[in-house]
Amino acid sequence: MKTRTGVITLAACALALMSTAAFAQGQAGQGAAQRPQADRMMDRDLQQDHDRMQQSARDKAQQQAKDKQAAMDQQQARDQQAAMDQQQSQQKDQAMEQKQQKEMEHTPDQQIYGHALMSVEERNEYREKLRMIDSDDERGKFVAEHREEMQLRADAQGMSLDDEDIEEAE
Repeated sequence: MKTRTGVITLAACALALMSTAAFAQGQAGQGAAQRPQADRMMDRDLQQDHDRMQQSARDKAQQQAKDKQAAMDQQQARDQQAAMDQQQSQQKDQAMEQKQQKEMEHTPDQQIYGHALMSVEERNEYREKLRMIDSDDERGKFVAEHREEMQLRADAQGMSLDDEDIEEAE
């Protein structure tokens, strides 16, 4: 009986081992089938991540190109505005110069200090010299010298000069 029990026990163990091995093989077969699917899913996820990074890089490059173009457009607009401002300034300066030149060329004789003591040639020369002077300081100095000269001339002729006209000295 002991032998019989030993054989039955041995057979039961062998049967249990075979069923466990068969179960493990079934699981291994299913795992092998699931593994390629998991690999495919992982590959798909990796590809999606890669695509997202590439898209992000493209978006960043496009934004940088837009920013660069916007900066260039702004600089061009500033340059154009500066050129227009400079041109307007030059036009104002030219207009001012022309106005001053016309005023000096057409200065009535009465506006020249001591005009009655000057010849026509002297008055024209005075206007020309005044027109050629560039700075206000030089112009003021020239006018002051002219006034002194006219005062000396009036004194030499026995006359006195007012700001407006010449009167005979008494």
